[in-house]
Amino acid sequence: MHKPRLPDFFLLTDEARGGDPRESIRALETKYPRGRSRGGVILRHYNDPHRAELAQELSALCHKQGLVFIVAADPSLALSVQAAGLHWPQWKLSCMPLKMFHPPRWLITASVHDAAAVRAIRGLRIDATLLSPAFATDSHPDAHPLGPVRFAALARTLSIPVYALGGMTPSTMKRLKPSGATGFAAISALTPKRHSHTHAEYNQTASSAHNAR
Repeated sequence: MHKPRLPDFFLLTDEARGGDPRESIRALETKYPRGRSRGGVILRHYNDPHRAELAQELSALCHKQGLVFIVAADPSLALSVQAAGLHWPQWKLSCMPLKMFHPPRWLITASVHDAAAVRAIRGLRIDATLLSPAFATDSHPDAHPLGPVRFAALARTLSIPVYALGGMTPSTMKRLKPSGATGFAAISALTPKRHSHTHAEYNQTASSAHNAR
C-alpha cells in the first residue's frame, strides 16, 4: 500500500469543543465534495475511555468518505484500526523515540507551537507539521498567537509542509496565503453546530490550496 497524499485540510477531534466527531466527518462530505479538495481527520480524544472503539468507527467512516484518517499519540491503536498515519502532539515529542519504527506507508504529522519545537522535529521522519496558534483561538485563550508574520517566519524554517492551526476562518486563511502554508487544520471551523461561515467560503479556500500544488 502506498503512502496517501497529504490532504488539503485536517479536522481535529476534540472532546470539549468538537462535538460528535461522527457528525463533523459526515458534514465534510457536503462541505468538501470529492475531487474538489481532500480532507483528513486526526483523532485526539485522549481521555475517552472508549477511544479504541471510536477510532475503529471513525477509521471506517473516513475510509468510506475518502478521508485520510490519522491517530494521535498511539502507534498501536493506529495499527489496529488500519489508520493512514500517526500524529505526535508537541507534548509527546520529548518522549518520542528518535528511531521509532513507523510503517513506510504511514503519514506522520506533528504539532509545534514555538521555535524550540520547530528545531526539535528537524531530522525526524515527519511528513508535515501543524503550526499553532496562528491566530487567537478559543481552545487556548491564554496562548499568544503567532500572527501572519511570525507564522510565516517559522514555517519557512521547515523543509516539510506546514498546516495552519488556531483561529482559522476564511479571512485568516487568506492572511496566511503569503506564508506558503500547505493547508489548514481546525476544530470549531469544521464542527457543524459551531460553524458560523458559509460552506462555500471554506470550500473555496481549501480548493485554492488544492489547486496551488
